[in-house]
This record gives sequence, C-alpha cells and structure tokens, in this order.
Amino acid sequence: AARIDRLPYSRMHWRILALLAIPQFFDSVDIFTFPSAAPGLVKFWGMSIDDVALITSAAFFGMFLGASLGGALADRLGRRRALMLFVTLGAAASLFTALAQDVPMLFAARVLTGFGLAAGIVTTMTCVAEFFPPARRGKSQAMVMVIGLFAIPITNWIASVTVPSSPDGWRYVFAWGAAGFAFLIAARWMPESPRW
Repeated sequence: AARIDRLPYSRMHWRILALLAIPQFFDSVDIFTFPSAAPGLVKFWGMSIDDVALITSAAFFGMFLGASLGGALADRLGRRRALMLFVTLGAAASLFTALAQDVPMLFAARVLTGFGLAAGIVTTMTCVAEFFPPARRGKSQAMVMVIGLFAIPITNWIASVTVPSSPDGWRYVFAWGAAGFAFLIAARWMPESPRW
C-alpha cells in the first residue's frame, strides 16, 4: 500500500481512470434515463403522475439496496469482478426496461437498474481510492465524476430526438443505457486492485 501511494502518476493511472470512467458514464446514463423517457410514457402509455412517481422511487429503492450491499459484495468478489457484475446487471436491467410491457415490469426493471448502478458507483469510487496516490486521489475521483456527468446532456439529447418520434421512442433511451455492456470488453485491461 505504501509503494502504491509513492508511485508517480503514470500512463497506468490514466488508463485505469479511463476504464473507470466507462461504468461511471453509463451509471449516469441510467440515473437520468427515466426522467428523459417519462414524457413518452405519459403520452403513449397514458401513465399517471402516480405511476411516474412509483417508477422513479423504484430506481431509488434499488440504489439504496445497491449502495448498502455493493461494497460488501465488492469486498467478497474483488473490485474488478464486482464492477463487471454490477455493470452487467445495470445494462441488462436497462435493456429489460426497454422491453417492459407494463408498469409492474417497469418497476422491477428500475429496481434492478438502481441496484446495479449504485453498487457500481460505490465500487468505482473504491477503485479510485485504492489505485491512486493520496495527492491525486481527489482530483482523480473528480475526473471520473466529470466524465460520468457528460452522460446527462447526451442522454437528454437522445431523448429529445427519440421520445417524441414514436410510441416506442422512449424504449430507445433505455436501450442506450444498455450500451454499458461495452465495459465488459474494456475490462480486459482493468487490473484487480492490489490493495484488495
């Protein structure tokens, strides 16, 4: 641990930062997909405001569970394996949301999505803390977060194009969230945390 803290900032750190930014980006996509897609569901599905509130709360309930349990799972499985699991769950649940046929399916899908993304965020921030030296740790976490926040305007733009276009336009917003599967390819270059 002391040697890791003494290492100078290098290409390895930049590579790890870029790899960790991928799940952070798609976690942010998943957080903001439902507010972007809700107008289409209200218009084309006839969802009530109560239904929208229920589905919104489902994601936050899942996030509560993911934040509560994600750290313990990452401690047990290892950071890399846990992050791959959480990204897979979040992306698959986002795809499940895109295929939902009714409000109960949407509810279940959003709980699973919330779990995956909150557990992924916890694990991503843990990886930054474990890989990066103290002098650059805060800046590195901020950089991962900034890259993740770019997902918000991109997701809103995609929603503005797809949601009004057709009754199924809202589904494309959730399908975009499923692009987080790309991390599973990139994870080949992700080392396990040496502190773990």
